[in-house]
Formats: sequence, structure tokens, C-alpha cells
Amino acid sequence: SGCAREIRLNKTLLMLQAFVDESLSFEDQKDYVLAGYIQKTSVWMQFIDEWEAVLRSDPPLKDGFHMHEAQSALRGGNRRNGSAYFGWTIEQIKQKIISLSEVIRKYEPWAIEVRLSRVQFEQVCSPIVPYDLRNPYIFCYFGLIGKLAELPSRVGIEDKIEFIFDEKDEVSREASYLYSFFKEVQPAHLKDILSGTPAFKSDKEVVPLQAADMLAWSLRRKRELRNKDEVNIAWNNLFPRDCFVLDMTDEALKNIADHMAVVEGIEDVRTRRGSIVLPEIKRKAAPNINTAPVDGNEFTKIIRNLLKMPPKTRADSKLGTKKKQGKHFP
Repeated sequence: SGCAREIRLNKTLLMLQAFVDESLSFEDQKDYVLAGYIQKTSVWMQFIDEWEAVLRSDPPLKDGFHMHEAQSALRGGNRRNGSAYFGWTIEQIKQKIISLSEVIRKYEPWAIEVRLSRVQFEQVCSPIVPYDLRNPYIFCYFGLIGKLAELPSRVGIEDKIEFIFDEKDEVSREASYLYSFFKEVQPAHLKDILSGTPAFKSDKEVVPLQAADMLAWSLRRKRELRNKDEVNIAWNNLFPRDCFVLDMTDEALKNIADHMAVVEGIEDVRTRRGSIVLPEIKRKAAPNINTAPVDGNEFTKIIRNLLKMPPKTRADSKLGTKKKQGKHFP
């Protein structure tokens, strides 16, 4: 397939790839979840061929798989004329979900989950953080990359990791732009395993993102009080190996906000999109940057590094442009 060829033609030295998608809750604390799978590139090649074979099997899914569409169809809400599941029986929908989840179980990727409460984020972080970081996706994005960088020490794999996220338009561009600064402040052993800049792809073209969609939707749904007793027929197949978990608790978000609040110049980057890279912010903050204590908080280090970046204008900046359950490692 085209997707398989794209991965086969990728940088030959890359040995691990992580595919990640998001899921948003509008219940309770309105959790924001980023989740996905990581496995060797050679295994993903086989995974892709089998996943696509299941998609093509009768009855076929021509536009790929999305968990929310399948679950809606199970409840009778997405089987009208023109929908992906028009004419399907309940048993056919169930079998498609199970068959795809069995592909995940067969190829045994590691799972990762990062979540935070959007309610708490808006209350605790939004009034403090720079305008350009006032998006929970950015926090989860860097949290996930940092958490998955633990993989080598946890399971003994030292290969480089390439990250592929489901494309999100503007926020994808902002996350990509900030990544180089995030990587720069990491310890040397973590820099060595983080490969290049994360890619943002369509899940129609890169089918492992459809598996990530299944996982992210399932994890988000599992924590919603209204749906806590809902039966997910894929669940037991979703964690064939260890799951790396980063739960950004209320306390963790408050800690991040407290650290950011004392960064010199932070008040000048709270209200204007793109202002985090304006030259006057660099000039104002620079005298105190080098003597500021390193507190170990990755997000604070990102801000400090951004404030030290070479002068740019907003026009130059990309910012502002349009279980057998495995072990859980908290």
C-alpha cells in the first residue's frame, strides 16, 4: 500500500515509530487524552498490511476506521444511507472492531497515554501560561514525548523514536515549531533517541493512526462517569504490552503554573499570539535567564529556552499562522 511504502522508504536508521491520536471528553472534567502505540518499524510494516486486509474484508471500510463512528453505528446512529456502515448488521460492525483490535494484540505494540483535565487547565494554567501555549494539546504533546523517552530505560531498547501524530492543522504547526526547543533542553541520552521533528499525517494515509484512534477513544471513554459501565469489545486487545501513563493531575498543573509564573518576562507573552518570540521579550528576560535555578520542570525549561531564542518577528514566526494488561508506568 502507499502507507506501507511511505514507512518503508523512511529513514532506514529509524527503528521505532510512535503513532499518536487525541480524544476529547465533554463530560465531567472534560479530559484531554493523547494516546498511541510504539513498535519497531519492521513490525509496523507487517501491521499495516494486515490492518488494511481487515479493512478490505467483506464488508469493506473504504475510508478507514474511526472508533467513534463504529460505536455510533452499534447504537444505531451511524447506519444511514451514505454513511460508512450503511447496510451493515450489528454483528458485522462488532466483528470489524474485534478483528482490527486483534491485529493490535498480534503485533504487540507498547501503549502510551497522557491526559489532563481541560476544566483544571482553564482554571489553573490558562491565566498564567503564554498565549502560544494556551492549548492543552501542546502540554499533552510534550508530556507524551517526554514520557515515551523513558522506553529505552524501562524495556531495554535503545533505538531512535520517530513520532507521527494525527494532523491537527494550526496546532500541529505550533507544536512542530516548539519541538526543537523542547528537544534542546533534554538530557543527552534522551536527545539521542528523539529523531528529527515529529510528523503530522492523515489517518486515512497512515493506518497505524487508526489504531491510535481506537486506543485514545477507549481510554477517554473509560474514565467518563456516564460511560464507566459501557462494554468495549476491543478493550482486552488494546494493551498487549506495557502501557506508559502520564496523568497530569490538578497538583501537577498547579506546579507547572507556579513555575511559569516566576519566569522573567512571562507577563509580556500572555495576551498576544506569536509574542513569545518578539525581540523585546528576549531583551527583557535575558539578564535573568542564565542565573535562574533549574527546577527540573520541562515546561518551564521550554519557556526559558524560547525566551533565549534569536530575535524574530511575528511575521517570521510559524506561531500564529493560519487487560492482559501490561504494566503501567506512572
